[in-house]
Amino acid sequence: MVGGPYTLVVWSRSHGGDFLSAVAAAQSKERIDVSDYLEFAWAMCAAADGGAPPFEEWCAEGWPDFDLGKQGAGDVASVISSAIVAEFFPGSQARGGALRRARRRIGAALGRLRRPPRRHGA
Repeated sequence: MVGGPYTLVVWSRSHGGDFLSAVAAAQSKERIDVSDYLEFAWAMCAAADGGAPPFEEWCAEGWPDFDLGKQGAGDVASVISSAIVAEFFPGSQARGGALRRARRRIGAALGRLRRPPRRHGA
């Protein structure tokens, strides 16, 4: 996966919006949606490989190591989020500020994932 200007172009052409705004929106959701994070991974892979099949085809290619039962949805989202931070904010590890904020957001999102869903009217 590669993060950079071309990833932003790939995302914009396929989704008609801004990649980093979509990441921020996904991280602010009450519950993690793994498909959001898979789309981020797809855009970064498409940029790295100079092209990739459409998202649905890319997902259908077969992923022998992808097992949410073993990895958990939070782990998948965490790995993809870490790749986004490493690729788009490489200097943040030295400064710490942006990386700490990203980790806090990821941690909060993972906490929401682990929390049982709210029941309405109960």
